[in-house]
Amino acid sequence: VNAKSLVEALLIDGDGNLRQSVFEENVRSYLGDENDVNIAIQKTIKNPEKKNLFSVLNNGITIVAPELTLTPNTKEIHLTNYQIINGCQTSSTLYENRALLTDSVNVVTKFIESPENEGSSDIIAATNSQSDIPKEAFFGLRNKAKLVQKYFNAQNQHAQPENLIYFERRQGEFKSSGYQLTRIFDVREVARCYAAMFLDEP
Repeated sequence: VNAKSLVEALLIDGDGNLRQSVFEENVRSYLGDENDVNIAIQKTIKNPEKKNLFSVLNNGITIVAPELTLTPNTKEIHLTNYQIINGCQTSSTLYENRALLTDSVNVVTKFIESPENEGSSDIIAATNSQSDIPKEAFFGLRNKAKLVQKYFNAQNQHAQPENLIYFERRQGEFKSSGYQLTRIFDVREVARCYAAMFLDEP
């Protein structure tokens, strides 16, 4: 969906304010523009190159309505009593930065028709459930982390079995390996060891 159209059609009330009532069924309210996620969303919108990729850099918005009508041969959807059950941060940040939105900024939007019953609660719970990912986990995707893992593997080729240690680049990578937990070092632990040993910052 074009982000500007979404803001104008679904998020702004008659006075030009953010329509807070559409977030009543959302598990979180807007966490403010100081929140890390919202800062990242804002940076994407402000970046002339990245704003065109907004739809693939953002998880998008999920909207539930008891009644959805798709106009034949068009891309128009008419909603009744809709609720944004996932994407409050995205929606609010788009509203706050609406002056920067151009026709090239799109946002992935999932529309679900569901009567107001127990099923709606299940949808809300499912769309807002995800495993917590620590920030340092994203460093495991970088090339440097891949090189560190290769280094560990190379050193293990020449080490005695009792001296083997492993670098866990991705969370849970060695979960079913049978290795002793004390022999597995994740990104955070390796960074701490490096800081203590080589930067003298234990």
